[in-house]
Amino acid sequence: MVSHRSLFIQTPSCESPEEEEEAEEEEEEEEVEEKEEEKEETNRFISAKA
Repeated sequence: MVSHRSLFIQTPSCESPEEEEEAEEEEEEEEVEEKEEEKEETNRFISAKA
C-alpha cells in the first residue's frame, strides 16, 4: 500500500510553504486516527475471541 505522504511528495505542488505544512499536519492526524481505529478493532477482535 502506498502511503499518502509519498503521493503528496511526488505531486508537484503550487501551495505555499504554510499550506504544505498544514496539509502535512492534517495527514499526520489522519494517520494517528487510523492507527487508533486499528487498535480498537484489534481489541474488539481479542474480546470477541475471549
